Amino acid sequence: MTGSRVTIGQIVAPQGLRGAVRVYPLTDFPERWPALREVYVGDEPRPRRCRFVGFVRAGMPVLELEGVHDRSAAETLRGRELRVDAAALHPLPEDTFYVFQLVGMVAEDPEGTRLGRVEAVEPAPAADVLVIRLEAGHRARVPFVRQFVERVDPAAGRVVIRPIPGLLEP
Repeated sequence: MTGSRVTIGQIVAPQGLRGAVRVYPLTDFPERWPALREVYVGDEPRPRRCRFVGFVRAGMPVLELEGVHDRSAAETLRGRELRVDAAALHPLPEDTFYVFQLVGMVAEDPEGTRLGRVEAVEPAPAADVLVIRLEAGHRARVPFVRQFVERVDPAAGRVVIRPIPGLLEP
């Protein structure tokens, strides 16, 4: 997330000769792409109008962006992130969170003792894993399941971890 903008993808390559770009999606909502009408490219201060062209291999969306009319112009955007205003985020079901909401949260035990801070969220086959930088300096990986994560409180900026022996050891 950058300010009140959230990254939803990254331009990976030009698509064709007329300036379209192929995007690596960083969202779990493929239905957002056909409805997308404007997007911030990198750190540009104003959004660009865009038009969804379709999906190519591996579910990558293809977009036409305002001001990009040929392959050379599209090539200059390779590697740039695409962002939307946080207000345009897809609504989530209850007890579901965006990664950017979790990163930076204080991790506490059920008694309120500070354990550390959530540094990252790693995808894993069974369940995502919270990477917590502990007060002791090392990192711990905590599966994001109810057995270990008792509560997430976005308003307070904290996540309550129920540690079992060995869970937070280096």
